[in-house]
Amino acid sequence: MIAQTGSLLVVEDDDDVREFLAGDLRARGFRTETSGSCGDAIGLLREQSFDVVLCDVQLPDGDGLELCEQIAEASPTTRCLILTSHARPGYLKRALAQGVLGFLPKTTSAEQLARAVRSVA
Repeated sequence: MIAQTGSLLVVEDDDDVREFLAGDLRARGFRTETSGSCGDAIGLLREQSFDVVLCDVQLPDGDGLELCEQIAEASPTTRCLILTSHARPGYLKRALAQGVLGFLPKTTSAEQLARAVRSVA
């Protein structure tokens, strides 16, 4: 379980969504950092390790699924969880093939999301 000692990176391009997710997850005991793009996320991942990356699929400078693939190669202990409004079957299939451990719609409740992050961790 991630609680006070684990770390989570939220990668989401919408400022309001990103800050809401991070704030809610912090309130639930997660140590959380945020990023609004693939480039920023890669920079953070070079500086520190994360237990879980919660990532959107469509980001302004790239593909969240490709980001998760890069993370898996660079940091095999970091686990990825996708949270998206683009729940197309092709995305899910690709995510699972790349080793993403969860794929949730953005309509997921805050409690369900926290449980999913703990489960993936």
